[in-house]
Amino acid sequence: MNIYVGNLSYQVTAEELTDLFAEYGEVSTVNVIVRPVSYKVQ
Repeated sequence: MNIYVGNLSYQVTAEELTDLFAEYGEVSTVNVIVRPVSYKVQ
């Protein structure tokens, strides 16, 4: 299952998201997409 989560802080990390969603089940992969020029989370 894939879940899209938007409107995140620019400082969010994959580890933080993993910890948050692990409360609801196993998290196999987290991809934090960043803008190539500014390196900010999209």
